[in-house]
Amino acid sequence: MHQNVAHAALLARWSWQKLPAEIIGQAADLRQRADAIRRQQQINDQVALRLGSLGISPGFSGGGFLGFNPDEAMFIGVMAMIRQYNGDPPAGSEDAVAVAELVLTGQRQPHEALIAAAPPVARQQIAALLPVVKLIGLEKLFLVSSYVQAAFALPRDRIIHLLPDANRLRLQGLYELVQSMPLNETDRPKMRAAFLWFVTELIEQGVIANFGMTKEQIAQSQPYDDVVRRLFELGWLTAE
Repeated sequence: MHQNVAHAALLARWSWQKLPAEIIGQAADLRQRADAIRRQQQINDQVALRLGSLGISPGFSGGGFLGFNPDEAMFIGVMAMIRQYNGDPPAGSEDAVAVAELVLTGQRQPHEALIAAAPPVARQQIAALLPVVKLIGLEKLFLVSSYVQAAFALPRDRIIHLLPDANRLRLQGLYELVQSMPLNETDRPKMRAAFLWFVTELIEQGVIANFGMTKEQIAQSQPYDDVVRRLFELGWLTAE
């Protein structure tokens, strides 16, 4: 489950242009609400303490007025940061970059991403907090934060290699590049040829099944429109 969070962050970084710009404002609004909730909780605690000293029950309990899902708020915050930094949020440090892929591929423990991203003087303190985090029930939040940090620190050129649907994303990206070129652009036929070559490679490797055309047929006739139509039918391409 926590690795799914990392995959979502990587996918968002890969396609950051598709994230709505409004999500930045939404995240800011959630932060303001969270700050207001914390201030209200502090007031409630002070009132409850003073009433309790008088032997009076305050008649209210904290935590029932949050008004939003913390998991949802964290998710929106992560997406907003990715959108705000055009897909490349601050990595934290060179050490964080070095350990990111190892964490995301299970070769290192998740918490090492957070430790590596922290200033050197604070790393020992963060490591010492691990047992405490488990005791107070915050292990899930710590794990999610660790995987998100690793996803943020991963170099952009490594993102595609760690996504579970890498070939489809490459194909979609290449298709969008071809479509964005002006009709009279001399390089567009070359890009179409490159697109068709990539499709034939996927067909030959068995990655795309039941296509209905062989590699040789596509190479001979270059039926770009027919190939694109079939890719949409098979779900390999999606409309924007």
